[in-house]
Amino acid sequence: MKRPVIVAVIAVLIITVVLAAIVLINTAPAKNPFYVGVTFGGDNIADAIRLIDKVKDYTNLFVLASGEMQDNITAINEVGDYAVDSGLHFMVYFGTDKALLSKNWLDTYDGRWNASFLGYYYGDEMGGKMLDNERQFYDNKRQTTVMKYADGRISSNIDANTRVDYKPDGSIVTTLNNPPDPESLSYTTYYPNGTVVYTTHMFNGETTIEYLTNAPYTYEELLNTRPLQDFNETAEIFVHEINFVINRFGPRANFTYLTSDYALYWFDYLGGYDVVLAQLGWNHTVEQDIGLLRGAANLQNRSWGTIITWKYTQAPYLADGQEVYDQMRTSYECGAECCGFQLC
Repeated sequence: MKRPVIVAVIAVLIITVVLAAIVLINTAPAKNPFYVGVTFGGDNIADAIRLIDKVKDYTNLFVLASGEMQDNITAINEVGDYAVDSGLHFMVYFGTDKALLSKNWLDTYDGRWNASFLGYYYGDEMGGKMLDNERQFYDNKRQTTVMKYADGRISSNIDANTRVDYKPDGSIVTTLNNPPDPESLSYTTYYPNGTVVYTTHMFNGETTIEYLTNAPYTYEELLNTRPLQDFNETAEIFVHEINFVINRFGPRANFTYLTSDYALYWFDYLGGYDVVLAQLGWNHTVEQDIGLLRGAANLQNRSWGTIITWKYTQAPYLADGQEVYDQMRTSYECGAECCGFQLC
């Protein structure tokens, strides 16, 4: 979530927001409230206030998305007070790894912002991270912790002392968690054609390979223990993980829960999110992202919006002003309830 704030990027976005807000206000038909806002990912109150002062005349939402300020209840409240006093709605972001911090803040929130507090931006890219990143989760069916790696590998324990790695090429590798020889690394590789190879790498550089005819397991036995056997099981575990994250300290607070994502929107809603923002950026197809998200939201009777983020990983980072404006207008005309800009 945290990226450095670039002055030039902010300037482009602010100009774009001005143009877009004027056009939408003057030309759009009446509809439910539409929120246009920015996120702040800096590390101090003074910079947050400066950004509020820059955007308060042509936006109506400010999101505090500061990693450094998540553990500072006083700072959160001060920024929120200033944003609301400036006529803006307010949201606060917490990463899912900051669950305890978020609970600390929730336990102290006194309702001071009333209807100006739109909800709780909790975690982001749950679906995208499930597809692209390393993820750990618990498999209730097999009573074991599972690691899903970015390269497609899946790892879990088949018993107390044996780890199993299921690789994208179909091979399966077993490794002892407590090897008998600390001076070497040994593992057994099972191939779909029935071949089983026992490999030992000595720390002195020597490697030995043995073809086994009487292996501890068969390939089929190991394959049948693989977590995420099919799409339904994978979806069930993913949805359960989101639900666990949202409710990890008991019943969820009576707030709107929002996230942003670039994939698996349908399952974000199933996991418990009330609002999902499609991330428009990274050279994705805007029409596809909006179509997938809007369909998921409409069928589940949820709210949706977009958040305009980086197009490039180097300068100028964002698309040009015209493209950003087009993304914002398209979002509105397709029925989005909010559109934000990620300035972090």
